[in-house]
Amino acid sequence: MNNCLSLYIYGNKIANEGYTPLVVVGEPRNIPDGVVGGLESLPYYFTLSIEATHTFFTLVRSDVSSIGAARGGRLKIAIALPKGTALAGGISPLTVLKAINAYYDENYLSNGLMGRQFTEVRENPEAFAALQAQYPIVPVLTPHRVMTGQSDAMVIASEEELAQLMCDAQYPEFVNYRNIILSTSAGASALPRLSVTIPRPRVYALFMQQTKIQDIIDNGQTEIILNVAARQAYEEAYTVKFSLQDARAGRVPNVVVNDMEETIVCSFPPRPKQKACRLIVSTANEAADSAPCPPLTSFYLAERQDATGRNRRPFSPDGTLVLTGMEALWPNPVVGCTDPDWAVSVSQPAMGADGVTEYRAVARRIPVRRYRLQLTGSPNIVGKVRPIDFYILTDATRDLRRPFDSNYIATLRGDEALLNDFQIRTSRNDVKFSLNKELSGKPNPDGTIACCIEVSAIITLGPTTIPNPGRQIDQQQQPRQHPANGGTGQRISIPDWAKYLIGAGGTLLIVMVILAAIFLPGMCSGEGGTQTSKDDAKAEQRDSTQEDDSTPTDRDKAKINTAELFCDSLKGLDFCFEDFLPEVEGFIQSLDQEKDNAEVFQTLQQQYEVMKAIADELAKAHSSNVTKDNLKNDIPATLQTYLNEGDGLTDEQSNILHTLINEKPKGYKDTYLVNYYRDPMDSFRDIQAIVQKKPVQEKNETPASKKKESKGQSEKKDNKQDKRSDKNPFN
Repeated sequence: MNNCLSLYIYGNKIANEGYTPLVVVGEPRNIPDGVVGGLESLPYYFTLSIEATHTFFTLVRSDVSSIGAARGGRLKIAIALPKGTALAGGISPLTVLKAINAYYDENYLSNGLMGRQFTEVRENPEAFAALQAQYPIVPVLTPHRVMTGQSDAMVIASEEELAQLMCDAQYPEFVNYRNIILSTSAGASALPRLSVTIPRPRVYALFMQQTKIQDIIDNGQTEIILNVAARQAYEEAYTVKFSLQDARAGRVPNVVVNDMEETIVCSFPPRPKQKACRLIVSTANEAADSAPCPPLTSFYLAERQDATGRNRRPFSPDGTLVLTGMEALWPNPVVGCTDPDWAVSVSQPAMGADGVTEYRAVARRIPVRRYRLQLTGSPNIVGKVRPIDFYILTDATRDLRRPFDSNYIATLRGDEALLNDFQIRTSRNDVKFSLNKELSGKPNPDGTIACCIEVSAIITLGPTTIPNPGRQIDQQQQPRQHPANGGTGQRISIPDWAKYLIGAGGTLLIVMVILAAIFLPGMCSGEGGTQTSKDDAKAEQRDSTQEDDSTPTDRDKAKINTAELFCDSLKGLDFCFEDFLPEVEGFIQSLDQEKDNAEVFQTLQQQYEVMKAIADELAKAHSSNVTKDNLKNDIPATLQTYLNEGDGLTDEQSNILHTLINEKPKGYKDTYLVNYYRDPMDSFRDIQAIVQKKPVQEKNETPASKKKESKGQSEKKDNKQDKRSDKNPFN
């Protein structure tokens, strides 16, 4: 950008040669010829024109004649300011034009017949350049409104007011015209007159959330008051007050002032509602003497529908809490305690005198028993098992399991802690163990109760023995043939009942050979019994067969045992959908609907149908033609059905599936969906690992062998202390 304005002087210096440039300092350009009719009687007047790149101010004289001519001529002195500039020091363009006009009049004009007359002295551009250089320009933050009309208009004002107008001539009223004539008198001109305020008031368009609210006039002390409305039920309206000067200086957050466009853009965020709460806790009489109440920071408020445990808002040490946003709309929040050994009962909340919602709670310590696992047996065998492989089954009908953790501790709370009878089981089908009742049931120094288990053997599993729920295939197993090679794609598995049948058939064959060796020679020689004795033998054989059919055989018992093993495996987390479910399906298809009607077969059928449906939906969602958006929408809609049924799932499996459907890791959008595309979910352990996996953005992911163990199902808290018992459940 030039640091000086441009100067143009035009006139008809030589008679009959027309309107020619006399002095040009800056970019060459043509100044339009002509004068405004009706203003010839004025010694001079000014014109204003705003183009895309410059603003032009012109002084027009009508009292000048050509050299030696008697008729009137004209002289035009114009200056041009680039867009976004103004004269330094607040000097008006009118002052500059009058100074240049005075210099030209003194050096290049003389008295003539019609007033002033051009002389033959040649104009010196360097002298005018030196004069023009005395008026530098500076950048300014002001709008630049280009005049796009085809007609002219006039502004009549005093010369002092015209000087002020030229300092800031960006009036929006000028846009619809071609030129604005600035004069102290209208003379005989018939041009329309414009009434404008001098100096120009700066009017800012106020926008709130991209919507224009009103126009704000800058008077040097302008204050703006805005009402920010609430757009949601969990928001509240509020008022903002600030000055335009502070906003222009950047001292008002969420407000941007643009002096070039003369706009004020506000983007105040919504203010969430707030609800103040206070907790008053007292302890039950029976708990006050045994243990102190937990600190107030152990208590929290949670939405009643939130069962994940993540949406908790703890109280402060002084028992206060402020709920904000959607939390303030919780109709009946739940008061809970992070200490699982304590239960809380709360009366209806009431409004305090200071407007704070008060919750009066009674904390009661619930019965708790902790059992410490002790594994005994051969070191080679004990070293192959883990404490998490064992659990306490408190309710077989509901399959309530309390597993031992990595510290060999299993905790029973509430009514479960009062039980006198429960079972110790293992989640592994290849472990044989027994409970040592002599060492179990005794209190340990740390307050836990001993639970001594002697591991006697670990059975090597294979397809011909106990169903294997894992992914890995024993090296001694025959590999599955690919369907393209003529195979079925499934591993051949012989259930236990078939083995018993084969063994029984071999034994029967040996007995028949021995009988034939004894009786066949006599029969061939005629020394055997009569026809009647043969009939009696056949009848006796039929009676024996009928008796065998009416009593459970070894084959029936083997099939029931196999079904129970399948059921136990389907209650775990490690069985592979792809490998294990076909084995279960083959066993179910081998059953006889008329004879095999035990309850365990029906249970197995129900478990298989639910697991097969879940596996099919996961496999379908993992196909290449499903996008992440479809996966996000389809998995909850489909799998929620099986989760609600719940008959074929354990609590632990339901919790894992619930996490996949409803929860996402905090801070990472749909992380489990991204991980799912990398690792298919072929077991409940896979699902658990994927929803717990670190984000894919991290380079070092946790190896599969170090995935966290499932915390198991959520434990119930019970306040009933009147059932406390000191009886040994192992006796």
